[in-house]
Amino acid sequence: MKVLIVGSGGREHAIAWKVAQSEKVDKIYCAPGNAGCAEYAECVPIGAMEFDKLVAFAKENEIEVDYIQVGNEITNGLIWPYGRLDESISPRGNYENLTRILKEGIKASKEVNKDIKTIIHLERSYDQNVYREYFDKLKEYEVDYDIIGMSYYPYWHGTFDQFFSNVNMCQTRFNKDVMVMELGYGFTLEDYIFNNNGETHLVVNKDSDLIKNLPYPISKEGQALFVKRFLELAKENNIKGVFYWEPIW
Repeated sequence: MKVLIVGSGGREHAIAWKVAQSEKVDKIYCAPGNAGCAEYAECVPIGAMEFDKLVAFAKENEIEVDYIQVGNEITNGLIWPYGRLDESISPRGNYENLTRILKEGIKASKEVNKDIKTIIHLERSYDQNVYREYFDKLKEYEVDYDIIGMSYYPYWHGTFDQFFSNVNMCQTRFNKDVMVMELGYGFTLEDYIFNNNGETHLVVNKDSDLIKNLPYPISKEGQALFVKRFLELAKENNIKGVFYWEPIW
């Protein structure tokens, strides 16, 4: 298997380090990469936003693309204001514009490779009503996607029972595979990363109401227990893939 990692930061370095440990991977490229990435991959001088060059490089080097996510956490739409859903009415309005954008994104993906699986990714994964409305509308407007993607951060998205009940509803009602596109659980409540303005990055801290009723302590041990249990439940509930996301935890 050949892998192309796009980007030049510490996250890409970490991905390259981990991917290099897989026996299934024969070759790793990073575009553009950095000195850290170069320890594990061949860096190529293509910027992360040079899309045509990235596609050409992938084709030339026979790097297959299996999945494309059209938008990220697009529960409220995308490309605002044109594709924004109207929250002032129920069911929400403006699905006509939103689905037009999604169709074009899916069409462009299939033009690259007709076998690519397309993913529609939402958050609010505790809320079956939102998912039922959203994907009913995609069916009404004949949006031909392949996979339902969800985020799950228990501070915002409820209990395991709420999350997996929604997963099961989507699998049954829409006959689609489900993947978890973002999963995260903190290991500390202490602010330790700051932005350029000196402001803290962590939104879940010791003063936050978000830490109430969590399944495990916010600690390294609690994080490990959370991930282990989640992956067990994901397997039991036939989830096709899980991506651990939160980069500062």
